[in-house]
Amino acid sequence: MSLRELDKTGVKVPAIGMGTFTYSSSDEQENIKTLNRAIELGCTFWDTADAYGNGTNEILLSKILKERRDEVFLCTKFGITRGSNGKFKGISGTPEYIRQACDNSLQRLGIDYIDLYYQHHTVGALAELVKEGKVKYIGLSECSAETLRRAYKVHPIAAVQMEYSPWTLDIETNGIMEACRELGVTIVAYSPLGRGFLTGRYKSVADFEPDDFRRELPRFQGENFDKNLELVHKFKEFANKKGVTPGQLCLAWILAQGDNIVTIPGTRKIKHLEENVEAAKIQLNSDELSEIRRIINSIEIVGTRYNDLYMKGMSAYGSSDEQENINVLNRAIELGCTFWDTSDFYGVGASEILLTKVLKERRNEVFLCTKFGIVRGPNREIIGMCGTPEYVRQACDNSLKRLGTDHIDLYYQHRVDPNTPIEDTVSALAELVKEGKVRYIGLSECSAETLRRAYKVHPIAAVQMEYSPWTLDIETNGIMEACRELGVTIVACSPLGRGFLTGRFKSFDDFEPDDYRRLIPRFQEENFDKNFELVHKFNEFANKKGVTPGQLCLAWVIAQGDNIVAIPGTRKIKYLEENFDAAKIQLNFEELSEIRQIINSIEIIGTRYHQTHMKLPSTTTNLYVDIIDSSKLTST
Repeated sequence: MSLRELDKTGVKVPAIGMGTFTYSSSDEQENIKTLNRAIELGCTFWDTADAYGNGTNEILLSKILKERRDEVFLCTKFGITRGSNGKFKGISGTPEYIRQACDNSLQRLGIDYIDLYYQHHTVGALAELVKEGKVKYIGLSECSAETLRRAYKVHPIAAVQMEYSPWTLDIETNGIMEACRELGVTIVAYSPLGRGFLTGRYKSVADFEPDDFRRELPRFQGENFDKNLELVHKFKEFANKKGVTPGQLCLAWILAQGDNIVTIPGTRKIKHLEENVEAAKIQLNSDELSEIRRIINSIEIVGTRYNDLYMKGMSAYGSSDEQENINVLNRAIELGCTFWDTSDFYGVGASEILLTKVLKERRNEVFLCTKFGIVRGPNREIIGMCGTPEYVRQACDNSLKRLGTDHIDLYYQHRVDPNTPIEDTVSALAELVKEGKVRYIGLSECSAETLRRAYKVHPIAAVQMEYSPWTLDIETNGIMEACRELGVTIVACSPLGRGFLTGRFKSFDDFEPDDYRRLIPRFQEENFDKNFELVHKFNEFANKKGVTPGQLCLAWVIAQGDNIVAIPGTRKIKYLEENFDAAKIQLNFEELSEIRQIINSIEIIGTRYHQTHMKLPSTTTNLYVDIIDSSKLTST
């Protein structure tokens, strides 16, 4: 096995390492055989993480390490925190957390030191672990070039783990490759085989098992899969001429991109492990490298490497025209539709910046709401929630700057930070109220218990929750009751079921290829058809009433309580006007009873978000359908 030097330490590691991400959910005995065979082959640069299988991956490796620790260069990671139910909670890099995470990993692995310890998603605390001998080298994962440079000033960084393959070339253009070469940092390329796609073993999406997470990734879906398969065909042709497999060609090409690059393809099969290891022996001359680069450059890869729900938050419904948006916003003011809802999360601040083009002339005509709390990484990926006092203040100042205003009317915590007491977050918001930067405080997608705790610190004016005829959670989870008791306004987001309940979409195929609703279980083809029964029933009722289905939905939502307002999102003036007229519709007792019977008679199939994703809102700028009376909001 050829070796590569790790950083400037003089330590050498195999060019082909061993990724163990999938080992937590597969046959243990087969995994142990594969790991032992890996050592025999010299494939001893092993990669795991405390997040893989919620620690069970590290425990599995301990069964090999107790006899063969000295033969393995062991890498693990920390930083992704989980709750008691094993679900994602957030990201942490506090010195206290690092020390605890390291001790926990050492215990699970059954060893007294880790060779390379990555921050998964401050370096000062890691340096202390190096001094104590618990960690030999420090690494970062999925970081920016700027973060790498800053970290390196504190302590030498041995390696950065980044996705890199013939169909994921981000590190060539985002500064990481350049920074690593300059600093002498090793690049550990994960998913070097494009999550198996580039091996040529998968001919269609149907080849993936039903619960395979790749089915959710845009690059592997429908037409994208077929288009991207062209790269596999080209690699296969080249590999056949070379007398190697497509996977081996990929690995050899990556290793040829720099002496500071090692790869960690994941596999649970000994035959694939042996195939991968052989790739380190393959030599590509300059003509071959040039031809491969031409192949890569000639094919446009379709679809992002992660679902937009995970990487960027939900996109708006289809494409968007800025001038049309501005026209809609101005028309909204003319109609008296002046309760505007946005967030620093929508478009990574772009939504707030768009609103400035109207607010700079008409700020006094708008009741402006925005949100904070969902944190993104350097590549726009979601890395967690934050509600610390320091973050709250910084987020507020950033929003004020983007919005070009000196105050926010209603400032929500977008998602509750599980690692920061709500009392601390609300206390910080209360300080902003005292300073005049914020008028009212709100929460979004919180529990009734959290709302009550928050209210004890400072009055909460509003909570934003999804509520519509097909999403009735707040009626049974205590939120509706708590809001009525405390006098808190419920701001109903997605009151039209993300457009579904308007009846404008007749089938799954009506959504544009990049529309995020294609990824939500309720909109999946079979579920779509079953759930459409509710639309049929609403359409029939609306026709009798002489209104549209969308108007009927909004009128019903508003009729559920005097403390409820709705914020349907739209970018079309005609729909804005239609929504606004819904506030004029009166539903009598018999009509409300009949609508409730319709809702109760139909079982909605599929969850409102995919179970593997955080519950995040749409990036559509929402417009309130009614003229808000700000006196409804709890006084500060």
